Amino acid sequence: MTKPSNYKTNVGNMNLRFRRSLKIAPCLRLNFSKSGISTTLGPRSSTITVGKPGISRNVGLPGTGIS
Repeated sequence: MTKPSNYKTNVGNMNLRFRRSLKIAPCLRLNFSKSGISTTLGPRSSTITVGKPGISRNVGLPGTGIS
């Protein structure tokens, strides 16, 4: 039996987290969750996510922690 692709497991003192997403193209990703499927468009620094709740935008500076 395989585990879901998004779960936390405790290995010693280290937690591992797996993401439920599928990269379709360089700037296109499908995200899967209990509530449904969403699509993320754009590079790491500025993304637009379209899903059931609506449209979400994110802009950041990679490597700085600012988003």
